Amino acid sequence: MSVAYLPPVYQWIGARRVLWFYDLAVTLSALLGVALSLRLWRSFRRGEALWKIWACFSLGLILWAFGEAIWSYDQLLGHEALPSPSMADIAWIAGFIPFAAGLYFRFRTLRMTPKRGWRSGVLLVVVVIGILAAAIVILPIIRSETFTSPVSRMVDVLYPMGDLILVFMTLTVSLVLIGGKLSLPWGLIAFGFFIVGLSDLFYVFAVWEGIYQVDPQSQLNFISSATNIAYLAAYVSIDAGLYLQAQVQSLE
Repeated sequence: MSVAYLPPVYQWIGARRVLWFYDLAVTLSALLGVALSLRLWRSFRRGEALWKIWACFSLGLILWAFGEAIWSYDQLLGHEALPSPSMADIAWIAGFIPFAAGLYFRFRTLRMTPKRGWRSGVLLVVVVIGILAAAIVILPIIRSETFTSPVSRMVDVLYPMGDLILVFMTLTVSLVLIGGKLSLPWGLIAFGFFIVGLSDLFYVFAVWEGIYQVDPQSQLNFISSATNIAYLAAYVSIDAGLYLQAQVQSLE
């Protein structure tokens, strides 16, 4: 899919067709994540710790898939100007809650913490992303004198905050599991959430600055292309992690 964003290929295929392919790929990737997570959830008995973990992940991915479907409809078939905030934003932000709950349950079942050096590394990554989020997104939005609705401002601030929480929690879980058979699956899941966080940061910044091209008529600018490619790559990474987790689970 990223090849389609190369300027010659993009121009040859056409902006509108690339948009259709991209939205379809993202929505299908989200639905694949739902299917994989539900498969993991159903492999455990009700009440087990891992049953709760994958139930939370399934709910989070269902909400995100719902958000992708709404966004795709609005972008491709609905409004000329996308509503902001929209029902898609509500679904995406609501998805942070079950994901955070699932990661909390996952961490509790491990009964371990990463080594001090790894903890320092995770903290450094989160602090750096937090500083970037505060500097280029949160503070400019809060201080801006341009009129925007309080709900829109709140949505734009909740995205980076929710992403930071998920990045911190997934990195912590993956580092506890490092070296074991679940190291690669959770490493891919953590990487996926990390990329979601970065792409959301770019997206909110670009939208706030008025440079994100929602429905381009010709060539996409760099930040719009990079945001879209990163976002799809994040779903691919999460799906790969869930698939490998299911493969490990089937062997036990």
